[in-house]
Amino acid sequence: MVARTWLVPYTDAERGRQQLLATIYLTHNNVTGQLQLDVRADSKVVVDGGRARVVVGKGHTIPFSVGSNVGRCSVHPKTTGFEYSCTFGGEQIAEVQRRPVAWLEAFQPTAVSVSVQDRVEFRAGKNYYQLVVQADGGEPKLYRKRYSEFAEVHDKMKQAYVGSHLRASLPAPPAKILNPFFDQLEPTFVQNRQVELNDYVKKIITVPRALAQPALLDFLGLALRAPSGEPVDLLAPPPPPNAIRTLVLTDNAVLERDAHRMRGDGPTVMAAVKKGVMLKEIEIFAVQPGQGKQLFHREDQFWPWRKIVILSRFACCPSR
Repeated sequence: MVARTWLVPYTDAERGRQQLLATIYLTHNNVTGQLQLDVRADSKVVVDGGRARVVVGKGHTIPFSVGSNVGRCSVHPKTTGFEYSCTFGGEQIAEVQRRPVAWLEAFQPTAVSVSVQDRVEFRAGKNYYQLVVQADGGEPKLYRKRYSEFAEVHDKMKQAYVGSHLRASLPAPPAKILNPFFDQLEPTFVQNRQVELNDYVKKIITVPRALAQPALLDFLGLALRAPSGEPVDLLAPPPPPNAIRTLVLTDNAVLERDAHRMRGDGPTVMAAVKKGVMLKEIEIFAVQPGQGKQLFHREDQFWPWRKIVILSRFACCPSR
């Protein structure tokens, strides 16, 4: 399963000149070919054939409209998988995973803090964990969640990060208990799981672009917001040349932090950006004593493997 998200700032003549925000969420089961398009906006939304199926070797397009604005989401088969695209008002727009983090900050909730309280409710033989969420300077909100809801949102987040190096940075929730005879109401087990869930939610919101994903926002009871002030450019053009170095260094710093968190003191292979601020071409290489630089992956436009490449001694993290 793959999920793709696009954020589209727009204006609606019937609602004045205020800039609004539409969220376009496409899910694709790349085994059965089933597609589902969900469009969220304050204006009237019409999705023409929101459920469809991609036939082997052929693509499919789902048209939609938000107010008086018309868009299309398309899936195109490729040699190594599928390519997803979205147009809105006749313009090609970039999906969330390809947007600069700074661009997304205009829409994401701010000052987000989350925690799973140490008090666990037992109802009808089931555990309910108390999730406390606070954002945008508002009052804390309490939600009662079962473990299965944490596991479900984690699966959806993995779908949203398919093709991104950040997928390997997603924290893992506590493991499922497959033994039907295991007592999941045992106090020590419940306490340990609460601690693990608390650690999970605190880490998941720190992953770049996580708070722009509908699955996580729904789980936390949060929402994206229309930008205030100057209208946000739909196409988000690349930053000027003097901003390239800053963007690349920021991304590599995140990669290095996550790699050391996952690999400990093990050696880490970093990515060398070769062309363009949008990181269209990347070479991944390892350097071993006395052997020089050894290229073992080159990327153009997208990352074809679904998981981070982990060799016996090296972890490579492509920068995106």
